[in-house]
Amino acid sequence: MLVTNPVTITHQELHMLGLRAKGKIKHLYLHWTAGYYGQAYNDYHINIDKDGEIYLTCQELYQQKSHTFMRNKDGIGIALCCGVGASFSGRLPQGIDFGKCPPTMMQIEKAAQVIAILADALELPIEFSAVATHAEVAIVDGYGPLSDDEQKRWDLWFLPGTPGNADFRLGGVTLRKKALWYKELFDRKIAA
Repeated sequence: MLVTNPVTITHQELHMLGLRAKGKIKHLYLHWTAGYYGQAYNDYHINIDKDGEIYLTCQELYQQKSHTFMRNKDGIGIALCCGVGASFSGRLPQGIDFGKCPPTMMQIEKAAQVIAILADALELPIEFSAVATHAEVAIVDGYGPLSDDEQKRWDLWFLPGTPGNADFRLGGVTLRKKALWYKELFDRKIAA
């Protein structure tokens, strides 16, 4: 369901919410909304807009939402507000079309920051067992991008290349690597 006036949240507020959810949350699941920029959806706890603005659509992060099939009980849904018209024809990488609203570099960076902040507050490792894209867990659960399932999901399976590098990048691997870098940066700032 579309949220008409989503609430923006700062890194500090996000960290505090994470601390309150510690022990109740074991996973972070990364999505796109399959909508337009500027559209936040209530299915996810956190929505990240094209310019990196973070929207909160819950009172507490341990509130159950419907974001990842059979994995909602102890997981936080984090979505990039993008992906309308995205399609995958079954061939890599030529078959990927990110549509009219592809993930932006700002969304990717902000998602990595959100992962780093929440992993710190929740004491979760920034690895596949705790931080995964919807595509990655859909592959494990049998409804991923290469399956015959009509409800196949490929959210953030790949990300568009950076300026000057048109190559696609594996979404989960890229986001986890960036999150590890941000976590180290945040830890150094706190220690200084």
